[in-house]
Amino acid sequence: MTAIAPGTEFLGFRIHQSATASKGSFVGAFDAVESQIVATMDAPKVEAALGMHAAVLEESLNGMTAREIAAKRGWGDTKPAERKAVAAQDAALDALAEVERKLAA
Repeated sequence: MTAIAPGTEFLGFRIHQSATASKGSFVGAFDAVESQIVATMDAPKVEAALGMHAAVLEESLNGMTAREIAAKRGWGDTKPAERKAVAAQDAALDALAEVERKLAA
């Protein structure tokens, strides 16, 4: 048997299958594929409904801090600017909740 490095073993011949898994199945919620499709379809509607709040939410989800968001928006790098960014994040979350309520209705 040919190995890549001394002491290794080729494992390509070992196959472990689940008796209950169907071809192409995956582990996850039973409706995960459908949920992803719906989320993808609703994304443009949600983004349009959020308006300028969408950018703040996206920056927050990308891991930016409130201080970084404030600096990016030109509000400065001070504590009051950071508070303004936190208020913008709160307003964006409120807007998102309102959009979700409208979509659910």
